[in-house]
Amino acid sequence: MLMGPKQMNCLSQKRLSLSERISHRDERRQYPPGPDKWVPDGRPEYLKQCVDKSLRRLKLDRIDLYQLHRVDSKVPMEDSLGALKEAQSAGKIRHIGLSEVSPNR
Repeated sequence: MLMGPKQMNCLSQKRLSLSERISHRDERRQYPPGPDKWVPDGRPEYLKQCVDKSLRRLKLDRIDLYQLHRVDSKVPMEDSLGALKEAQSAGKIRHIGLSEVSPNR
Protein backbone atom coordinates (compact mmCIF):
# COMPACT_ATOMS: atom_id res chain seq x y z
CA MET A 1 0.00 0.00 0.00
CA LEU A 2 1.35 3.43 -0.98
CA MET A 3 0.90 6.08 1.69
CA GLY A 4 1.41 9.79 1.26
CA PRO A 5 2.63 12.29 3.85
CA LYS A 6 -0.87 13.08 5.13
CA GLN A 7 -1.68 9.43 5.74
CA MET A 8 1.69 8.91 7.44
CA ASN A 9 1.04 11.81 9.81
CA CYS A 10 -2.39 10.46 10.70
CA LEU A 11 -0.88 7.03 11.28
CA SER A 12 1.91 8.61 13.33
CA GLN A 13 -0.54 10.43 15.54
CA LYS A 14 -2.61 7.31 16.18
CA ARG A 15 0.15 4.74 16.69
CA LEU A 16 3.23 6.45 18.06
CA SER A 17 3.87 6.69 21.76
CA LEU A 18 4.46 10.13 23.26
CA SER A 19 8.24 9.69 23.30
CA GLU A 20 8.21 8.72 19.62
CA ARG A 21 5.91 11.61 18.69
CA ILE A 22 8.24 14.08 20.35
CA SER A 23 11.06 13.09 17.99
CA HIS A 24 8.80 12.88 14.92
CA ARG A 25 10.21 14.54 11.86
CA ASP A 26 8.05 16.03 9.20
CA GLU A 27 8.65 15.34 5.51
CA ARG A 28 5.90 17.27 3.82
CA ARG A 29 7.79 19.88 1.84
CA GLN A 30 6.90 18.28 -1.48
CA TYR A 31 3.72 17.85 -3.45
CA PRO A 32 2.71 15.19 -5.96
CA PRO A 33 2.06 16.50 -9.50
CA GLY A 34 1.22 12.94 -10.55
CA PRO A 35 1.71 9.29 -9.67
CA ASP A 36 5.19 8.55 -8.30
CA LYS A 37 6.33 12.15 -8.85
CA TRP A 38 7.21 14.61 -6.10
CA VAL A 39 8.26 18.22 -6.56
CA PRO A 40 10.01 20.15 -3.76
CA ASP A 41 8.19 23.25 -2.52
CA GLY A 42 10.42 25.51 -0.44
CA ARG A 43 8.32 28.66 -0.56
CA PRO A 44 8.35 30.28 2.90
CA GLU A 45 4.56 30.61 3.06
CA TYR A 46 4.16 26.93 2.18
CA LEU A 47 6.71 25.78 4.78
CA LYS A 48 4.99 27.85 7.49
CA GLN A 49 1.66 26.31 6.51
CA CYS A 50 3.17 22.81 6.70
CA VAL A 51 4.53 23.43 10.19
CA ASP A 52 1.13 24.61 11.42
CA LYS A 53 -0.68 21.67 9.81
CA SER A 54 1.78 19.21 11.33
CA LEU A 55 1.29 20.69 14.79
CA ARG A 56 -2.48 20.33 14.46
CA ARG A 57 -2.38 16.80 13.03
CA LEU A 58 0.10 15.55 15.61
CA LYS A 59 -1.65 17.45 18.43
CA LEU A 60 1.64 18.97 19.58
CA ASP A 61 2.68 22.42 20.73
CA ARG A 62 6.17 21.98 19.28
CA ILE A 63 7.91 19.64 16.85
CA ASP A 64 11.32 18.63 18.17
CA LEU A 65 12.87 17.99 14.75
CA TYR A 66 11.57 19.50 11.54
CA GLN A 67 13.51 18.10 8.61
CA LEU A 68 13.94 19.87 5.27
CA HIS A 69 14.63 16.94 2.96
CA ARG A 70 14.76 18.55 -0.46
CA VAL A 71 15.98 21.97 -1.50
CA ASP A 72 13.70 23.77 -3.93
CA SER A 73 15.96 25.08 -6.69
CA LYS A 74 13.41 27.82 -7.49
CA VAL A 75 13.58 29.34 -3.97
CA PRO A 76 16.73 30.76 -2.34
CA MET A 77 17.73 28.43 0.48
CA GLU A 78 18.00 31.44 2.77
CA ASP A 79 14.28 32.11 2.28
CA SER A 80 13.28 28.51 3.06
CA LEU A 81 15.53 28.32 6.10
CA GLY A 82 14.40 31.78 7.19
CA ALA A 83 10.80 30.57 7.33
CA LEU A 84 11.81 27.58 9.45
CA LYS A 85 13.91 29.84 11.69
CA GLU A 86 10.85 32.04 12.24
CA ALA A 87 8.84 28.97 13.24
CA GLN A 88 11.66 27.98 15.58
CA SER A 89 11.74 31.46 17.14
CA ALA A 90 7.98 31.24 17.62
CA GLY A 91 8.46 28.00 19.58
CA LYS A 92 6.87 25.75 16.96
CA ILE A 93 10.10 23.88 16.11
CA ARG A 94 12.90 22.91 18.47
CA HIS A 95 15.54 21.81 15.91
CA ILE A 96 15.81 22.25 12.14
CA GLY A 97 17.32 19.36 10.22
CA LEU A 98 18.70 19.29 6.69
CA SER A 99 19.39 16.37 4.38
CA GLU A 100 20.57 16.10 0.79
CA VAL A 101 22.03 19.59 1.02
CA SER A 102 25.51 20.46 -0.22
CA PRO A 103 27.58 23.64 0.07
CA ASN A 104 26.84 24.30 -3.61
CA ARG A 105 23.11 24.11 -2.98
